[in-house]
Order: sequence, then C-alpha cells, then structure tokens
Amino acid sequence: PDIAKDLASQVYEVWQRGTLNTNQIRLAIRSSLTPKQLNQFKSGLMGHVQQVKSLRERLFDSAGVQFEVDYSGETETLIDRLKALHLQGFETRVSSVSDSVVSMEVKAR
Repeated sequence: PDIAKDLASQVYEVWQRGTLNTNQIRLAIRSSLTPKQLNQFKSGLMGHVQQVKSLRERLFDSAGVQFEVDYSGETETLIDRLKALHLQGFETRVSSVSDSVVSMEVKAR
C-alpha cells in the first residue's frame, strides 16, 4: 500500500511538472551555501533556465550538493545556459562537464 502511494505521488509529480519526455543529468554544486542560500540558488536557476523542469537534491557532502536535473531540449543548450548563468547574489562557474555530470562552483556574494 505505501509503495503504491509513493509510486502514484511520483507519477503525479511528473505529470504536474511536465517532466515526461525530458532528459536527465546530474548537477554537482561545489559550494558552502547555507540551506537558505541553496534554496535561493535553486529558485534562481529554475527561473533563469527555462529548460530545467525539476531539480532534486540527491547527495549532500562536505564539498556541496548533487542535484538530479530533468530538462527539455539539447544537453549542449543546457550547458551553454549554465555557463552564461548570472544570478543575483551568486557567482557561478561551470568547472567541468562529462556525459552525465555538470560540475559548477557557486559562491554567495
């Protein structure tokens, strides 16, 4: 019963966010942001990069946080948008790109 509820809520979330027919990549953020700053960064990213349909925290460690990103369109376009990202209150820089992970350095100003 709990598994069915969980699956149903995940399907509903996908439908609600429009994340069907999207691609997925890991976004590794290297920073020491506070939880409040991290939420501000997430909101800013979602607002400035329209291809990003959902952003979920998957791993927290001493170096930062890893997100699972659902996005529409081409991976190259997403990476270009991340490289050009200017968010108020943050300095961002894409430091590396692989097939499945984009690493960014983020500093609060």
